[in-house]
Amino acid sequence: MCKLLRYISLFLITTCLLFACHASSPTEFKRPPLKVIFASFIGEYPGIIAQEKGFFKAQGVDVELMSKRYTQLERANFSAGKYDGITASLGSFIILSATNPDIQGVLVIDESTGADVVVAQPQIKTVADLQGKKLGANLGGFSELFVTEMLKSSKLTSDDVKLVKLEALEIPQGLKNNVIQAGHAWQPHLSEAIKLGGHILFTSKQTPGLILDMIIFRNDTIRDRPEDVRAFVRGWLQAETYWKANVQ
Repeated sequence: MCKLLRYISLFLITTCLLFACHASSPTEFKRPPLKVIFASFIGEYPGIIAQEKGFFKAQGVDVELMSKRYTQLERANFSAGKYDGITASLGSFIILSATNPDIQGVLVIDESTGADVVVAQPQIKTVADLQGKKLGANLGGFSELFVTEMLKSSKLTSDDVKLVKLEALEIPQGLKNNVIQAGHAWQPHLSEAIKLGGHILFTSKQTPGLILDMIIFRNDTIRDRPEDVRAFVRGWLQAETYWKANVQ
């Protein structure tokens, strides 16, 4: 009887220890997706490919990509901590970091060598023709820098034109309604502007090295989730490789 009680006691103790070990094991919570805001610029397409082909998940990170239509609003949301990462030009990164030093560029994704353009109404034949005219640009960022460099090519300054604050998606209708006579845009807004009678006046081929696009992350995300950020970069680069191998 004593031997039986001893076995029962050992069984109960062992069972309790097993449950105790199980209960003390840390619970693994699924990490939330990295929230990254991006635009429709062609240099940012690897993000879409990586998402659609599952490259981010294959590299070990869940990513939530969100499209930004209104650039400055989304930059403000990023600065306020609503997103982990954002795509932006080098010029925009410099401007952002002046007021928000807790950000860091992690990857240069493209250089604009003709994709950024100033599209104009038919009567504007040269950059010099813009003197006294209304020129649309997203002021306070790389867009303003780009049109300023364009004006320099004809020995003009921003004082020689009337700068109008417009997003790229607003340029086609702005030209059509004569709100502006020229404006900075890119695809798909460029094609729309040309369909409405506009023509290309100036391109970023004429400003080599001026417009670089980057992926920027918040420092707290980089600090707290370094492996996820590395996995994001690997997924993006994997998508670039896939794109080059499957252009069609």
